[in-house]
Amino acid sequence: MKRTRTLIVLVLAAAVAGVAPGVASAARAHVADHWRPAELELGGYAPYTNWRRPILKLPAAAPTNFLAVAEEDVAQAWHWSNGHGWYCGYLRCAHGPYPIATIWSEVHYFQAVDALQIAAPSPAHAALVRHFGWENTKYWDWRMKAFAPYPGSEGRHANVFFDDSGWLGLALVEAYRATGEHRWLGMAQKDFRFIAAHGWDRRHGGMWWNTWHTAHSGIAIAVDSLLGTLLYLDDGETWQARTALKYINWSHTANEPYWREPFIAAPIIYAEQMLCERGFGAGYCVDAGRMAATLAEEDERGMGGVREFAYNYGPQYDTAFLQWMLAYGQATGETFWLHLAEVNAAAAAVNARGSGLFLGSWWGGPFGNNEVLPHEFQTAGATGALLAWTAVYSQPAG
Repeated sequence: MKRTRTLIVLVLAAAVAGVAPGVASAARAHVADHWRPAELELGGYAPYTNWRRPILKLPAAAPTNFLAVAEEDVAQAWHWSNGHGWYCGYLRCAHGPYPIATIWSEVHYFQAVDALQIAAPSPAHAALVRHFGWENTKYWDWRMKAFAPYPGSEGRHANVFFDDSGWLGLALVEAYRATGEHRWLGMAQKDFRFIAAHGWDRRHGGMWWNTWHTAHSGIAIAVDSLLGTLLYLDDGETWQARTALKYINWSHTANEPYWREPFIAAPIIYAEQMLCERGFGAGYCVDAGRMAATLAEEDERGMGGVREFAYNYGPQYDTAFLQWMLAYGQATGETFWLHLAEVNAAAAAVNARGSGLFLGSWWGGPFGNNEVLPHEFQTAGATGALLAWTAVYSQPAG
């Protein structure tokens, strides 16, 4: 049902289980880096890397009406219509093992319409949010009390993915924020209750990738940490924040630091910043700042893309990174992240629609990840989400 997502699912060592809450964060927060020149820092925080490289120099973004281009992208969704009010995973329903879009396939367009309504509230945008929200109720498995990855897959034999469920939960939270309609918040709350009850490896620690327990997942840790945090911000239920902190604290023990994967790091960074600001410990602000500074640092491995700032791993993953770094930048007043998103979104507005539909890479040429395929609903949806979220954060505050 779901292709193996290289670099997303991380099999984590079980030997790090049992770390006391806050220990890893506190240790990282108090590491002294006095040898690092101040000019290598971002927002006053030094990166975690041990090489001495400056912060990325970003070019000017081409003038772009991000909202208008996002509207154009979202309007193209009908090309994936299944003829019954919903969407296929592949263009014109031409091929693929599942005729209806999976959660991972459709959640990117859900985020795009959420952002459109937030950027430019209107009856038409609100109707799109409601459409995606109501159609996602069909993914709810009443026997498992969880969102199954495909509508109609039910019961104990259904394989629920804790990363996909988390992404859908975030889209539902944003739908609530976009419309003020509590039904979407309620769906997200039910989603997180299932994740919290069944996603955690109670023996060794870490988040399972799915209910079949085939692997542990770094992206599930990240997205579910953020989901618990955002729910806490909206409904004030402390258990959600405590659960998110358990995930975050455990993530600090991973053998492969999560700052090496931008789309994993960004949800954790924003979650830590929000929890720090709500009084759960100043060390989380420090850790968020240092991870963010690391992602902004020039990298000898070219982590950011062909030209460092040119993100081209795949719209699904790069938008997830940029969306939550946009949120982090707004929270901290660090404008680097808005500039980075605008540079990439402006490039996407030109290059991604080379074939008429928004299916190309943002910077031209092939995608950096060979599992990102043209003609997929998620490819166009994720580019639309980047454009729409950039429109949200490009607006003047207030």
